[in-house]
Amino acid sequence: MSFFSFFRDSLKDKSSPPPNTELSDIVQSLLSKEETSTDKSSIFDFEDRYWNTLEKFSDSVCNTLPEAYFTADQQVAAYKKAIEKYDKIKEFCESKGGGGALYYQENFVIDKENLINEYNDFMNEEYKKMKEQEQEDVEYIRYCKTIEKQILKLIASDGSYLQKKIYSLFSADDKSLVIRTIDTLVKEGKLSKQKQGNTNLLKIIK
Repeated sequence: MSFFSFFRDSLKDKSSPPPNTELSDIVQSLLSKEETSTDKSSIFDFEDRYWNTLEKFSDSVCNTLPEAYFTADQQVAAYKKAIEKYDKIKEFCESKGGGGALYYQENFVIDKENLINEYNDFMNEEYKKMKEQEQEDVEYIRYCKTIEKQILKLIASDGSYLQKKIYSLFSADDKSLVIRTIDTLVKEGKLSKQKQGNTNLLKIIK
């Protein structure tokens, strides 16, 4: 039995006479340093042995994080998946013993907590706004499709139609949308546009 082990046991044994306080403090400090050194050694051994696996785990988390172009629900799914990956990392590290458990505490715990806080902030501050904006976008796209169908129906009914006359059939607020829709239909090859006076003659391309 080492001197440190003997002294540690004597501190726990209430039947033993109380040790010198100053000596006790010194030994406790040395014991703490000894344990810290052992902890660091076990962490380094774990990291050295499983470095490739740990690197793959970290890359996997990064590749799962939400992207700016994700929808609100896609962002929620990405956050949850990333948090689950931290749980898998923890399970792996702890399955490899004390060194692995300590490595997880030093390298992943704070990152996971930050991610959970980020997720909670997103849910409290951004999720509802994004859902509302997405709904507005869906309704706008639906409205654009309605305008497109109306324009094509007008032109198809006569075989051709003056662009200026089409404008007069829609509200002033929709004029810019009508212009963009006609330009898009021409680019897509659904309409032809021929100059006629101060406007254009539109025809459907079959």
